[in-house]
Amino acid sequence: MDVFDLNAVYAIEQNVHITPWSKEILYHCMLVGYQCYVLCIKKRSKERLIGYRIQRISDNALHILNLCIDRPYQRKGYGKILLNHCINNISIENQISEIKLEVRVNNHKAIKLYENAGFQIASTLSDYYKDETGMEDALLLIKKLS
Repeated sequence: MDVFDLNAVYAIEQNVHITPWSKEILYHCMLVGYQCYVLCIKKRSKERLIGYRIQRISDNALHILNLCIDRPYQRKGYGKILLNHCINNISIENQISEIKLEVRVNNHKAIKLYENAGFQIASTLSDYYKDETGMEDALLLIKKLS
């Protein structure tokens, strides 16, 4: 991801998330050195950005901060592609021992994606996310790597 991707990433963020990150937060993630990736597909000979992942590495652990696929492309395997890139490439290159992330307790599609990839529920985080009616719990998911 680079600054030229920011508008497309922000549009997806706005389209998909209940409480989206601001464009400033997304830009700040790039500035502070988080690893930011985009997923593009070719459609009618044009490249289209359809998803992204933002993560940070600390103490041999990789923390996925945001993994998102634009709505029209969800449930087509693109989230799995972004996640597998993280598991199979980034973690090996950086000698990562575990990958962790938070997910809304009601985001059943995402939870299924992560569980199918070998993530396990480590704990429930109370009132972690804002939503339309107040606060929502999150699950902390962890995948141990050998």
